[in-house]
Amino acid sequence: MVQEFTIGPNDVQVAFVLFSTEATVEWGLTKYQDENSLTNAIGNVRYLGEWTNLNDALYLTRTVVYAPGGGARDGALRATVILTDGEDNIPEPGTPLTLQNATLCKEDGIWLIAVGVTDGVDEDRLHEIISSSSDYYPVDDFDALPTIVEDLKSLICPEGPIPEISK
Repeated sequence: MVQEFTIGPNDVQVAFVLFSTEATVEWGLTKYQDENSLTNAIGNVRYLGEWTNLNDALYLTRTVVYAPGGGARDGALRATVILTDGEDNIPEPGTPLTLQNATLCKEDGIWLIAVGVTDGVDEDRLHEIISSSSDYYPVDDFDALPTIVEDLKSLICPEGPIPEISK
């Protein structure tokens, strides 16, 4: 998906938060400043499966990735694409902590977009997390991700002024 974006210090920057039983910031916004190194890094990310800790992933997104000093440029769109094939279930299914962290992200101006992969995704839950009802993209499997790239690109890299993010 990132091959469709212009990656660079003055263009699209990509951080990566990996989440399963735990969430970790694999790298921040300034780590990879070109498409080739970013694509290689993504290709080397391990797939954990089984659990979906959106709670901690959203917390780290807000407090590490987009924290002051985290590398986000002033005035840049702060968009987060949540790519998940599971159900929000850490520390328990449907934890209210996830919604609290999603709300804090949105209050901080972080635009939450979700891509639900497979029919095992709890779409209702993702609709509670995302910034607006139009920010959800379902796909049948990981091979279908290219079908939504143009839509995501037009959202994340709009022509003209940066869109206002609803809170």
